Amino acid sequence: MEDRTGIGAVDHRERRIDVASAALLAVATVLAAWSAFQSAKWSGEQATAYAQASSLRQESVRASTLAGQQTIVDVSVFEQIVDAFAAGDRRLEDFYRERVRAEFQPALEAWIAQARDDIERAPSTPFAMPEYELAATLDSEELQREAEARFQDALDNNQRSDNYVLLAVLFASVLLFAGLAPKSRSYSIQAAMIVLAMVVLVIGLGFLIAFPKTF
Repeated sequence: MEDRTGIGAVDHRERRIDVASAALLAVATVLAAWSAFQSAKWSGEQATAYAQASSLRQESVRASTLAGQQTIVDVSVFEQIVDAFAAGDRRLEDFYRERVRAEFQPALEAWIAQARDDIERAPSTPFAMPEYELAATLDSEELQREAEARFQDALDNNQRSDNYVLLAVLFASVLLFAGLAPKSRSYSIQAAMIVLAMVVLVIGLGFLIAFPKTF
């Protein structure tokens, strides 16, 4: 028998709203939980990167301090060599030259050779020679670069964590729209809220797919 009251059509529309609302609530709940999980994971990655950056900076400072100490030793020995040379004491000069650190030796010999060849064009000390390189200085510079890279990773991970927090808020708005839709007595309002929830869900899902993930 044909339903002329329209009650069947109303019931059918209400069922569609209820089904759509339930589906949106289920999907949005899962996606919001996943976003919260990702935010927490990226926050952990951020803390780890900050800790690593701090540790690398401390190692860089230690290496830089060692390089400074080694330079002081080299300068002291060089002064003794110069004093011995100025005094004409070749034996004392050779004594100190034999005790020059291995890292200082190439710069010292290069400086002496250049000074003998053209004293006017030679650098004032061996420490201005390109041959004067300390492994500790190079280590300090490399550690500093690594520390800066890890610090930048920490900043990036912080932004990723914030992005997932915003995404969780976006999916929470889907829960709000989908949850309120069946409560309205107007079908047009119900449909509009369901459509709005779907649009927000699709937008959030697009961001979710694009964002980097960690496990």
